[in-house]
Amino acid sequence: SYGVWSHNSFLVTGTGNPEDLVFASEVTGGLPSYGNEITNVSLVAVPEPATWAMMLMGLFGLGAVMRTERRRQSSAITV
Repeated sequence: SYGVWSHNSFLVTGTGNPEDLVFASEVTGGLPSYGNEITNVSLVAVPEPATWAMMLMGLFGLGAVMRTERRRQSSAITV
C-alpha cells in the first residue's frame, strides 16, 4: 500500500449493558481502501464493583459457616 502506517491504541470503557463497539473508517482523501485497516482488536471483560462485593460477601459467609461448624464439632467432642 501507499503512505505511512501509524499505530494507534485506544482504551474504551463501557458504561451500560449491552454496549455496541462499532469501527468506522473515514475517507480523508484518495481511495477509501488506503489507511482504513483495523487489526488486532481485543476485548477484555472486567468485573463490575458490585460483582466483587458479592464475591467477598460470599467468601465471608463461607468463612462464618466453617467457623460455626468447627465450634459445633469441638463442643461435641469435649462434652
